[in-house]
Amino acid sequence: MMEIFNEKYFAYVASSYGITFLIFAVFVVWTLVQHRAYQKHLAGLEEQGITRRSASKPFQGDQQ
Repeated sequence: MMEIFNEKYFAYVASSYGITFLIFAVFVVWTLVQHRAYQKHLAGLEEQGITRRSASKPFQGDQQ
């Protein structure tokens, strides 16, 4: 296992994996933050009485 650390390109490979992990983590956190912001925005709109078109409407009988 120790011979891995003595490889010529270990620093390059390790830094590449580290940067990739960091970028992936930033995307995950950013997505979660955006999701919370959209949820708050939707909740505010629904409090004002504005609903989504995809929300199910109450049944109103046989209207054509």
